[in-house]
Amino acid sequence: MSHHPQDIIPAIRWPTTGGHYILGIEEYHMYKNINIGLHHIRTTATTSHDYATYLYGLLMLCTENFHEWSTYSDKIR
Repeated sequence: MSHHPQDIIPAIRWPTTGGHYILGIEEYHMYKNINIGLHHIRTTATTSHDYATYLYGLLMLCTENFHEWSTYSDKIR
């Protein structure tokens, strides 16, 4: 979970998938907690959240995780 609770309070009020997506972006990009951020983005991507699926697939492609990328690239509409 985030080490910055004052920042996540608004995200918690979102629906579950939206909250995970926002937390994932915040942890990955703002706080450089890559594993925590990817966990939240991947959790949302598995629910067919279009933006999360696209972002997670793109991050997997950029980190040369081609097997994981191919799993999510098929889900992008």
